[in-house]
Amino acid sequence: MTDFSKKAQWIWLEKDVFKIHQYACFRRTFDLKEPAQGRLLVSANWNFIAYLNGKEVGQGQFPDYPEQKTYTELKLNDLRAGKNVLAFLVYNTGEDFFATLKAPGGLLVQLCLDDQEILTDETWKCHLHHAFYSGRMPKMTSQLGFTTQYDARKEEDWTALDYDDSHWGFATVNSSYKPTLTMRPLPPISLGERAESTIVKTGWFCRKNESGTFAEMVSSDSYDFVPMESFLQNNELSKIPANKNGAVLIADLAKEQVGFIEIELIAEEGTIVDISHGEHLEDCIVRASVGGRNFTDRFICRKGKNSYQLPFRRMGGRYLQLNLTHVSGTVKIVYIGLRKWDLPLSKAASFECDFPIAAKLREVGLRTMRMCMHDHYEDCPWREQGLYAYDSRNQMMFGYYAWGNYRFAETSLDLLGHGFTPKDGHLNLCAPTHRSVIIPIFSYVWVSALYENYLYSGEDRLLHKFATQLQIMTNQALALKDPKTGLIEIPDPEKYWNFCEWVPGLDGSINGGVKEHPPLTHEIQAPQNLYIYEMLSSYIKIMHALGNLSEVERMTPIRDTLGKAIENYFWNEKEGCYWTRQQPGFHLHKHIQYLMLAFDLVPESKKARVFSALRSTKLTELTFSPLLYQMNGLLKQSSTEQEYAVKKINDVYKKMLNKGATTFWETEDGASAFSDAGSLCHAWSSIHIYYYGAFVLGVRPLTAGFKKFEVKPYAGKLNYAKGTVPTPAGNIQIEWRKTPQNTLIVSVQYPTGLTPKIVSYPDCPVTEIHSNEY
Repeated sequence: MTDFSKKAQWIWLEKDVFKIHQYACFRRTFDLKEPAQGRLLVSANWNFIAYLNGKEVGQGQFPDYPEQKTYTELKLNDLRAGKNVLAFLVYNTGEDFFATLKAPGGLLVQLCLDDQEILTDETWKCHLHHAFYSGRMPKMTSQLGFTTQYDARKEEDWTALDYDDSHWGFATVNSSYKPTLTMRPLPPISLGERAESTIVKTGWFCRKNESGTFAEMVSSDSYDFVPMESFLQNNELSKIPANKNGAVLIADLAKEQVGFIEIELIAEEGTIVDISHGEHLEDCIVRASVGGRNFTDRFICRKGKNSYQLPFRRMGGRYLQLNLTHVSGTVKIVYIGLRKWDLPLSKAASFECDFPIAAKLREVGLRTMRMCMHDHYEDCPWREQGLYAYDSRNQMMFGYYAWGNYRFAETSLDLLGHGFTPKDGHLNLCAPTHRSVIIPIFSYVWVSALYENYLYSGEDRLLHKFATQLQIMTNQALALKDPKTGLIEIPDPEKYWNFCEWVPGLDGSINGGVKEHPPLTHEIQAPQNLYIYEMLSSYIKIMHALGNLSEVERMTPIRDTLGKAIENYFWNEKEGCYWTRQQPGFHLHKHIQYLMLAFDLVPESKKARVFSALRSTKLTELTFSPLLYQMNGLLKQSSTEQEYAVKKINDVYKKMLNKGATTFWETEDGASAFSDAGSLCHAWSSIHIYYYGAFVLGVRPLTAGFKKFEVKPYAGKLNYAKGTVPTPAGNIQIEWRKTPQNTLIVSVQYPTGLTPKIVSYPDCPVTEIHSNEY
């Protein structure tokens, strides 16, 4: 690892005309006496592509905070004798989004050679990119950023060695910008191959109105789809009919993909190509405009061959739609698709069993997770790509059983932890971003995710780093305690979004889903208290791991007293289950019952009534996000409740598979959810990865890093299962078979230094064990 020289200076454009949505070009030529190798260090606000002598050598700024920047190190092996040129395309949003923060545009570079260093300073040449439109554009979404317009007629080969940059200005040094600098925590991702794509729909359209966003134009075009053979001849478009003024092509990538949009075509100068992307064709076209979101970018052709890759903003989806207007001659289509941008991952842990669709459920679950992992976890690649604490906690737990990707999870937890405000003890909604709306339970869940990362990885770096912050968070949460009931009041609903789940009564709406019962400022609700209870339990374990036994002794009775108060206050004797909020007319929720069961807060004398309520229709159903609690709550109950939990996830997920899902959806409603903005790829839905590893194979860490681990296989209706579970020391290998006597024969192989503890479910006990180190 190489450190930045203090002589390197942050630079930006000579004339910073546009403060928003800027594409800036930088060049620096230098001479070498002989061929050489070098190390290139780069940091940018907010993203960059680096070129050496006209060839791309790397890209991708890690999403960080303006005051705490990271840098990327790239190896340069093609430095030639004589003249060389370094060139950078740098993009600055100039505005806050869910994974970028408003900051001054900037580039910091250091090329380390054996006998010299090339550093950013006022001698670098700079210019706004000619072909990209800089300045405010309609937003694609409030989370992802602006749409783009690229005019290939203005292209210049500005990264080339022989390009004349004499008309460019000199960079301006920003001497007041002095962030800390550290190496990016994860290796940069490299561009992959082109995704396979097939044109599946072709036709003509009439565009009568060219006002509004590009997406609104595409959505209002009047289409006439025709057979492909009458539209394309040798990949060339037929002549547009006299009563139409545009041509449309839709390409299918075969499955959900993530990457950078890439097209290649031959056309006349001025041909306009509006490029829309989406996850489905439920409207017969790509759903380009959805509730103010705009999933369309514009490309304007130069004469001849046009090769274009839309940089910096990843596309998540399956379909690309090209709407061509101002067509004045031949158009030949070479490629419509994307360049893959996939995080390199080790081979996933193995699993097999005798349930017919288990392999497919796991395959699609793993693919869903891959599509939502890049520099950090993402909720969905199509419309947000945001790092949320609740969503990512699910992804982390699933990922531990797929790849054991502890460092990746640690990086996301660290990013989230940085967005902390001591005044109220909460994290920002996403990271890296400024504070906007705050969801309190997401802060509480982050603490639990922090402990789980330690438990699975054995690494305590984050525990030490955030120890003081954790104490502030727990104390701030308890500061809202009501002295009469001993329970925690909800934070001010005018300032905080008391969201829990996307169902009426838990969605944090100002009236809780019932107009005549607006929330009170000092109202007491079950979700707030239960998630704080879980946070306190995790905090106690963290303090124990850090050796802070006085804090363990202080907090344990507080946690236990809160648990008893929750069970007493929220029990609804009439309904035989637990209130969400103790007011008539409000929904009862399965979510609350599963939390109570998962945290072992339901007395044995009340469990039968709770199970009966869960099987009734009087409780609002659970969505996908809290399935972790359902599985943890029910799979430690009787065989009847265990089978209920497994049937739930299998039946619902089988419906998605039957509808052709290549990734699992955000909610059971699919694309129609959230007023037609539902995502068809959302990693909080990959519950089967966790279920098969933690329950069917039955492996869980008992001490940090699996030094001691439990093997408690859940057979249910299965007769056989085999697979691996990653640990920091290597894979644990499990195989079990059910005997005619409904017992299990279990084989466990594990890395040297680990110690297994074999445990049984009473309905199907382990009677024969083959256990050995390797």
